[in-house]
Amino acid sequence: MLFEGPRFPLILDRYTALAGRQQLPPYWAFAPWKARDYHRNQAEVAEDVDRYRQLGLPASIILIDSPWATNYNTYDFNPKQFDDAKQMIAHLHDEGYKMILWHTSWINQKTMRPGEQGFADKIPTDIPATNYAEAERNGYFLHRPDGSTYVNDWWKGSGSLIDFTNPAAKKWWQGQVGKAIAMGADGFKDDDAENNFLVDVRFASGEDQRLVRNRYAVDYNHAVAEALTERKGKDWVLFQRCGTSGSSGLPVFWSGDNDANFSTQNGLPTVVTAGLNAGMSGMSLWMSDLGGYNKRNRYDGDNVLFDRWTQYSALSPGMEVMSR
Repeated sequence: MLFEGPRFPLILDRYTALAGRQQLPPYWAFAPWKARDYHRNQAEVAEDVDRYRQLGLPASIILIDSPWATNYNTYDFNPKQFDDAKQMIAHLHDEGYKMILWHTSWINQKTMRPGEQGFADKIPTDIPATNYAEAERNGYFLHRPDGSTYVNDWWKGSGSLIDFTNPAAKKWWQGQVGKAIAMGADGFKDDDAENNFLVDVRFASGEDQRLVRNRYAVDYNHAVAEALTERKGKDWVLFQRCGTSGSSGLPVFWSGDNDANFSTQNGLPTVVTAGLNAGMSGMSLWMSDLGGYNKRNRYDGDNVLFDRWTQYSALSPGMEVMSR
């Protein structure tokens, strides 16, 4: 079990009653999370699963970040990375973990060669993602004012964004997400969705892109939440990078790619400020990458930061170990 003790049933009953009145994630979302910048193979996932249990550390979630699919956002596990994804997920669940998967709302026309160690030949770079042609053929992407498909560069290559104002596009994309849920995903890390269309684009709804720009992340997050609710009821969680008015009811958020130092530019002090601002903005459930995501920016000789960040995360709504 994730939690034990004679008072646990009473605590769980009180939590369930509270969750019925407020938009809270399931209780397991509040135990520690374990993530890596990337898992090179199935053995590394198993290492996280088994090592935590061997050490007796409480943990409830394994987060598999990018890359994990045959191409970014195909929602099919990559057999070149995971020898037996079904067995891997079954072992993870048998050990009492839930699985969160990274994704974005981009589908690639061309993919940048992965810079992660060991991935150079595991993801094709010269052909579109396997689900790109279907989405383009049916008009599920954003479009230019002249009616052509909107294609732009992002940090995993060059591709197109799902148009969530198109009901058919949204339903199709939720079906894509549903493939991963059927495999055992218990939630998603909703990355990206900000500053994606700085030029003129056309939405199926006919709305001015200047009005939809901030709302795009909200529509994205809600589309994922609906897909999860349809297939899993209330037993799921989101991990959201960005949002605005309308996002506060979909926990949880994280503070972004912070530096592993005490800098007031992007280090631990800025995470404290971000958490306070999030709370005052109605986003009370959030967390940060414990220790700082950008470990390369760590100050030489600084052996205190991880301790302080651990203390801070222990008093935050969520605790997640993650760095690169």
